[in-house]
Amino acid sequence: MKTSLVAVTVLFGTMYLCSQAQADELQTAVASFPQLRLQVYSPEVAARCANVLLQAGEERACATFLEAVKGRHGDSGESGTVNMQVCHLCRLLFTSANSSQPLRRPALGAIQGFPAESIIRGPPEWPDLPFVLADGIPLSLCQGYALSGVHETAEHYVDYCRANGRFRTNLFTISTTITTSNALVSVLASPAWKSLSRKNEAWSYDGNENEAKRRLWAQVSNVANPQVGANGRQPFSSETNRASGAAASRHSP
Repeated sequence: MKTSLVAVTVLFGTMYLCSQAQADELQTAVASFPQLRLQVYSPEVAARCANVLLQAGEERACATFLEAVKGRHGDSGESGTVNMQVCHLCRLLFTSANSSQPLRRPALGAIQGFPAESIIRGPPEWPDLPFVLADGIPLSLCQGYALSGVHETAEHYVDYCRANGRFRTNLFTISTTITTSNALVSVLASPAWKSLSRKNEAWSYDGNENEAKRRLWAQVSNVANPQVGANGRQPFSSETNRASGAAASRHSP
């Protein structure tokens, strides 16, 4: 009887430690998600962070989001950064439940560097704003936000995505400089981009197309320098996400 009690105690202790380790890993994934400033944004780091949460499942991922922003309010400093990280991760983890109506992007301000404000809201050509997915790689089209008003809270955006979207089943591709470069080339050569570039008024708000392209290419350099894309934190190692990368290669983007 005593031996059985010890065995049960050890089992529950082990289960608790494993659960705590996973919780820590999920919180690290949120904290390590790179800001959508093209000087620091790395699609490789973003994919690793998103994949950790995808593998945990919808309930654990959303619970982690709410825990990350618990007690944090305001639009500046650490609170504002965490709010954006959660919103952006949530945008990647959910896809629209209705193919004819993409999920809206989080209301964090006007996208800088891409003329999202001068085209139809939630356009079908750009269903993943502020990101664009190419070959399973989450590229960013955002070079920061121009805010007038107050940020949407992460709690509100998580609720919106859960009510109007579905949790993604495919993992993101863990990219290299070559695959990131190829993905960006495919975006710039796409009919959606070409259609956008023909609309001169589209670039009147945020500068010009050539400058936007130049800044977009910074993402490729950031993949080669992971310390840049990790918000000053140590990004996930290749060993940590080896399973994620292998799984991504088995899924269609």
